[in-house]
Amino acid sequence: MINKPLFLFVAVISFIIGQLTVASWEKFFLDSWLQNYLLLKCTAISILFILLLICVYHFRRVLLQPINRLPHSKPPSEKPVLILFLSNLKGSDIGVQGYPKWFEPTWNFKCDIAKLAQLKSDAEKKFWSWEMPLHAIQHHLGELKVVAIVASKESILQAYLFHDYLANYPELRHLQVKVIINNKNNQVDVINCPRQADELSRDNGWDFEDFDKLSKALDRGIKKMHNESVIKTDSEVMIDFTGGQKVTAIVTCAVTYNREVSAQYVSTVNNEVRGYNLYNSEVNEKELGL
Repeated sequence: MINKPLFLFVAVISFIIGQLTVASWEKFFLDSWLQNYLLLKCTAISILFILLLICVYHFRRVLLQPINRLPHSKPPSEKPVLILFLSNLKGSDIGVQGYPKWFEPTWNFKCDIAKLAQLKSDAEKKFWSWEMPLHAIQHHLGELKVVAIVASKESILQAYLFHDYLANYPELRHLQVKVIINNKNNQVDVINCPRQADELSRDNGWDFEDFDKLSKALDRGIKKMHNESVIKTDSEVMIDFTGGQKVTAIVTCAVTYNREVSAQYVSTVNNEVRGYNLYNSEVNEKELGL
């Protein structure tokens, strides 16, 4: 499909240059060649410019093709800051310290994750919504210092429970748990995760289907962590888009595109972590047909 604005732009420029060229060449034949040398040079440059625009438009798909910096063959490197989308737990899934009622925790982090994964693959197919964030956290444990939660208007009321749950494991007690919220002034804020249920309300959460507000929450949340010296560079941040809804994955790709912030997904099949860091590919001669 032709890009109409670009086509009109090229057509107008071509018309203007054409008119100038006609008038200029009339003057060229009237005056000496030396007097019109610069005019001849400008005409040639204008023609080359138009040809360049046509080439850029023709090869736009190649020039803008997104490529993943992170290899698919191995998991991404560990990061000190992990941003998670927190899903909402159903009432039947809330038991001891947030665990589902059908699960008996050992309070050994690795053992409990392995046990949850096994129960999911068994014949009963028991699945807990907060299992996948645990796999995401486990992957970064060697470097992880901060877990920042992005919660929906429903799951924001359970953020304290997620924090308490993490604090039960000795391996995770060093983590700072933060929440990226919509504050009372409708501004993005990053706060320490409260330990009481009534310290946050639905208004502090985000609509997981609202692209604009959700992308604003991520982008300004990262800037806020920069300002508060939680992070020094974007490369320290990993956004996990396993939780939430499909829109959260689209938002994550948009926010991390052409930036040093990376994204990851935990496979619901084998619990492997895959990393993504998208940027514009370089043009190679083979793709251009040269």
